[in-house]
Amino acid sequence: MILYMKNQLELRQMRYFLAVAETLHFGRAAKKLRMAQPNLSLQIRRIEKALGHDLFIRTTRGVALTAAGVFLAARAGSLQTSFDEAIQTAQRIADGQEGTLTISFSGSAMYIQMPPFEAFRDAESDHATLAHGLTHWTEHPQRQCRDLGCKSWNDAGYAAEELIAKLASAFICVDLNLAPETQE
Repeated sequence: MILYMKNQLELRQMRYFLAVAETLHFGRAAKKLRMAQPNLSLQIRRIEKALGHDLFIRTTRGVALTAAGVFLAARAGSLQTSFDEAIQTAQRIADGQEGTLTISFSGSAMYIQMPPFEAFRDAESDHATLAHGLTHWTEHPQRQCRDLGCKSWNDAGYAAEELIAKLASAFICVDLNLAPETQE
């Protein structure tokens, strides 16, 4: 009977075991892991001692997996793949390449048509543009109206409105750890 706490394998130990199981050679596995072969042999012995069973059959002619080693190699390989995929997904989420960005505003707000996500160079550009669009005053029937004297798209009132939106979107980008782009 194996007690979980006593016989717990660490991720690095699983990687050591998998390297030897894949190569069936301690020297090549040690080279692949960039460690000394005697240290790898010691680590494998510790794993086997913790489990209470040999995982490898060692002969002068080579190394082979025991039945327990074959089973553990299959399961550990699946776990390794799942772990690597989880790390990659977490990195994509942290980089804004995957996941969900939710920004809310009043239900009575005017609908703003955004270009499709694919039209942007990257996720940051999409999120920064969305932040800019959402910072405009949207409760008024005329989108560009904050009593800033907006009469046309190129007057001082419009310039003030754009300045407010750009500043507000810069604050949102900082909070979301996005790099806002400068425009000429």
